[in-house]
Amino acid sequence: MGDPHLTASMAGIDAKIEKLKERKKKIQLRASERFVRAAIEAGLLDIDISDEELLTEFRALAGRFQGPAQRPSASDAHKARSADNVPEGTAVGHDE
Repeated sequence: MGDPHLTASMAGIDAKIEKLKERKKKIQLRASERFVRAAIEAGLLDIDISDEELLTEFRALAGRFQGPAQRPSASDAHKARSADNVPEGTAVGHDE
């Protein structure tokens, strides 16, 4: 059989990973709730805009508050679209 100390160590690491994943989910949830509240207060629920346009505007807004090293490049934006399988120029999820 395997080394019991190694097995216990692996189990401990797995438990820590799970705790960190849960902590990350909670942090993401709080952050998303914060942005939703701000969007509601700003009246964003009442505008007619495609998901692509909205994302473009959010990226522009983020760029205003990020330093140059944090700003995504054009290739990063292309990679993000590719990762989401969203062809460039496509309005996704826009209700007519």
